[in-house]
Amino acid sequence: MVYRQLIIGLRELIALCLGRRKLIRVRGGSMYPTYRDGDILLIRPMKEYHPLPHPGDMIVARHPFLPRRWIIKQVHAILPDGRIEIRGINAIESSDSRSYGPISPTHLVGTVTIRLWPFKQRGSIT
Repeated sequence: MVYRQLIIGLRELIALCLGRRKLIRVRGGSMYPTYRDGDILLIRPMKEYHPLPHPGDMIVARHPFLPRRWIIKQVHAILPDGRIEIRGINAIESSDSRSYGPISPTHLVGTVTIRLWPFKQRGSIT
């Protein structure tokens, strides 16, 4: 198990160095306890040729009404029209599809691949 995590971590760090991953920092409590304020995550940026995420995947998206703000949420469902229903883990703290409806796939920024910090909680997400 430890070797598997080490290999995944090294693969993700190499992808970061090659520009295939982006670092993001969690702000706020909408994903608590899965992610805490200050956690550092790596995301795989979305490209046109990437498939849509699956229910249960952790994603980063542009907020539907504040496009300069990125949000971290969990995919709840993919609707027949292709729109994505997203939810925060902590419903009390979360602004998500329950308040603004499903989002368009064009709002997707990327999928979370690994938590880098805090170090004791690092590990593969997918």
